[in-house]
Amino acid sequence: MKTVLVAILLLVFVLGAVWLREDRLHHVQRASGSQPAPKPPNTPVAPVAPTVDQPSSSQSAVARAAKASGTGVLSAPTPSTSSSGKAEHSSSTAKSTPAEVVTRPTPAPPRVAPPKPVDYAKQRARFLSAAADNPARARRLFAAIEPTVLSKRDAEVAKHIGWLMYHDEKYRTAVAWFALADVWTPDAQAAYGLALSRLRLGDTAGAIAIAQRDAAHSSDARAVVVEATLEEALAAHQQGDYTVSLERLAALDAYGALPRAAVMLQAWNLAGLERDQEAAELFTALYRQQPDMDSALGIFLSYSRLGEWQQLDTLSLEFGGPLDTHPTEELAKAAQQRGDALKAQRFLQSQVGVASKR
Repeated sequence: MKTVLVAILLLVFVLGAVWLREDRLHHVQRASGSQPAPKPPNTPVAPVAPTVDQPSSSQSAVARAAKASGTGVLSAPTPSTSSSGKAEHSSSTAKSTPAEVVTRPTPAPPRVAPPKPVDYAKQRARFLSAAADNPARARRLFAAIEPTVLSKRDAEVAKHIGWLMYHDEKYRTAVAWFALADVWTPDAQAAYGLALSRLRLGDTAGAIAIAQRDAAHSSDARAVVVEATLEEALAAHQQGDYTVSLERLAALDAYGALPRAAVMLQAWNLAGLERDQEAAELFTALYRQQPDMDSALGIFLSYSRLGEWQQLDTLSLEFGGPLDTHPTEELAKAAQQRGDALKAQRFLQSQVGVASKR
């Protein structure tokens, strides 16, 4: 009897706990505004894992009631409907959206037409034509054609550029172009231009060395050798070194007859060395060819120092010229001054020679 009574009490207690749980769950759902989802009959409620959020006081009571009834059933927590909760939800939603980055397409570079290939044959023909007939136009074309001439090693065009520079008195540039032409394709005209340009720069030795290469078969090369040698002989004469001057003139014997200027210089060298008879013969031959003042002074100086005054009268009557038209006193004074100058130059040169031996 006592056992039956205890069982009834336990059953009442369990039923009361279940009723209390259902009543409290109903009140919680009504407070949150949601309706309880219909449950299929005889379907057990699956346990819900607890959330990290702290349950409200009503949820805690439900949990306690469930624990007391021994069912272990917990309902899912309802979302908070407070204004602060809504603000946090909207704020987190707004922040979670990243700003869009607008990327503009890079504009394509402008299309540049490739340079037209240079027609060197036409350039070359235009330049050579201008170099022959229109030097001013050739100068304008020079800058455009220069790089290609160098890359193609065009000796013919290089030679014409050299002459263009020579006539502009740009002798150093002319030397460079003539030298290139002579290296690329050895040519008598290129060598002649190179020798002549060196001569204009005062390099007589270099000019002679280049010109002698073609002197045997080129009149232009021979002319360069003669002119350069005359300049060396004249320089020696002006320094009073008459012997060296004669030696330089003697080197020209291989090139045929000497020009009048070379024979005149030879005669004055002999007069400077006081070899008066040889000097008088050369001066007389020159005076017969062309009675000028320079040969007349040489005749007067040489024959007066030899004491042959009669020869002076004979030449004056035979050929006239300055020996006849100029008073004897005037010629004597001029000849004396010329002779004194020759002696002074010779004396100075001898002093230089003595100083160099010390």
